[in-house]
Amino acid sequence: MSPLALRIAGNRLASRPRWPLRHLVEQIEERRLAALTAGDLDVRGAFEVSMAHLPETAKLMFRRLGLLVGTRVTPELAAELTGLCVTEAERVLEDLADVSLIDADGDGYSIHGLVRTFATGLIDATDDDAHRRMLAWLLESAVAAGVLFGQTGDARRVRPRGRAFPDVPAARRWLDEHRDLVPEIVEQAQARGMHDDVARAVIALSHYAAVEPGLVWERVYRAALAPALPPWQEIVVLSQLGWVLFDVAGRSGPALEVLTRAARLAESSGETGHLGWVWLIASAAHSGLGEHEEAERVCLKAIESMHEPMDVLIARSVLGVLWRRMNHPEAAVVVHEEVANEQRAHAHTTYELSSLGRTLGWLGLALIDAHRPDEAVSVLTEAEDVYERAHMTSWRARTLAHRAEAHRAAGRIAESDEDLARALEGFRLARDGVGEIETLRALAGNAKSRGDDSACQRHLRDSLAACERWDTDATREIAAEVRRCLSEGEGLSRG
Repeated sequence: MSPLALRIAGNRLASRPRWPLRHLVEQIEERRLAALTAGDLDVRGAFEVSMAHLPETAKLMFRRLGLLVGTRVTPELAAELTGLCVTEAERVLEDLADVSLIDADGDGYSIHGLVRTFATGLIDATDDDAHRRMLAWLLESAVAAGVLFGQTGDARRVRPRGRAFPDVPAARRWLDEHRDLVPEIVEQAQARGMHDDVARAVIALSHYAAVEPGLVWERVYRAALAPALPPWQEIVVLSQLGWVLFDVAGRSGPALEVLTRAARLAESSGETGHLGWVWLIASAAHSGLGEHEEAERVCLKAIESMHEPMDVLIARSVLGVLWRRMNHPEAAVVVHEEVANEQRAHAHTTYELSSLGRTLGWLGLALIDAHRPDEAVSVLTEAEDVYERAHMTSWRARTLAHRAEAHRAAGRIAESDEDLARALEGFRLARDGVGEIETLRALAGNAKSRGDDSACQRHLRDSLAACERWDTDATREIAAEVRRCLSEGEGLSRG
C-alpha cells in the first residue's frame, strides 16, 4: 500500500476507534479506492493530480496498464498495449515513473495495486483491441519460450510466429516470472475466442510444465479446452491434462477418463501423431489404479507406436516403472540401467537432462524395492546432480524425498529426515503443493517410527494446513486421509 493510502487508512481507524481492523480491510477489499478517503485526503484525487499534466500518450499508456495480467510491465509489452515502438514505450513508462504512477526496477516496471485499480476504472471500449494484442503477445511469448524446452508427438506441430528468445535461460526467466499468471491469461483469451492462440501456447508449454510441475497446470489445461479446437490440438491438450491429473495431482481415475477421451478422438479423427503419448500416460494411470497387466499391455502398445529415439527411451523407462509396481524390481532395475546408459550419452538440453533425471529416479526406487538401498542412494545422488544442472527445483525435491526413502530403508532415519527437510524447502520454493504435503506426511512417518508421537502429530497438522491452503480436488482427498490419521493417532506416509 502506498504511503498516502496508509495515512488515510490510519486516519479512518483513528476517527473510528470502534472499528476492528478487519472491518477496514473488508472495506478496502470490496470498495478499493472509494474506501480510502478520509477528510481532505483522497487516493483517487492524488492519482488524478499526478495524471493532470501528462501528455496524451502517457495518459493512454497509463489507462491501458489497467489491462495488465499481474502487476509488471516491460517496454515490449507496453509497446503492444499502445502501438508505440519499444523505445518510445520505454520513454513513456519513464514519464509515468517520474510522477510515481509506476515503479521502475532493474527488470522493468510495476504498478501498485491501488494505482492499477484506478487505471482499470479508466478502461473503455476503445481499449478492446489493445487487450487482445496484449493477450496475443503473451501467448506467443509462451510459445517461443516453451518450444525451447523440447517437444514430443504432435506438440512438434507448434512453431513460434515471429517471437523469439535468445536461449533457454532467457526463456526460463520469462516463464518463471509468468507461470502463475498463465491461468488468468488463458481464461481471458478464451473469453475473447482466441482458442487457437491458447491451444498453441499451452501445447508449447508441455515440457516446461513437466520441468516445473504444479497444480496450476490443471487449471491451465482445463481452461484451454474449447469446442472449436482441431482434433490434434484437443488430443494434445487432453493428454497434458491427463498427465497433470495422474502425475501431479495423483488422481488416476479422472486421468484415465480424460486420456480415454483423447484416444477415442485420435482414432475417430485419424489424428494419431500423439497417440503414443496418450497411451503411455494412460498406462501409468492404469497402474495407479492397480490394473498392472492392462498397464503393461498399453505401455507396450505405446512403445510400438513411437518413432523418436528419445521418446522410445522414455517409454521403455515407464515400462520399468510398471514392472516395479508388478513386484519385479530386478527386471525394472535392468531396463532402467539400460535406458540411463543411453540417455547419459546425450544429456545436454533441459529435456534430455529431465529425461535422464526421471530414469535415475525410477532406478533408485526400483533399487529400494530390490533391497539395495545403498545403491539407490548413489543413483539418486546422481539424479539430484542432474536436476541441479537443469535447474529443476521441484524434481530435485522429489529426488531428495526418494533418497530419504532409501535412507529410511537402510535404517538411517536421521539422514532421511535431513533429505526430507531439504525436499520440503524445495517443494515450497517450487510452489508444489502435493509435494509439500506428502513430504510432511513422510516426516510424520519417520517421527512415528522413532516413537516421537508429538512430532508425528505436528507434521500431520502441518500437512493438513497445507491441504487447506492449496484447496484443490487432489489436496481435499489427501486431507481426508490426514484427518483419519490424526483421529487414529497414526502418522502414515503414502510412500
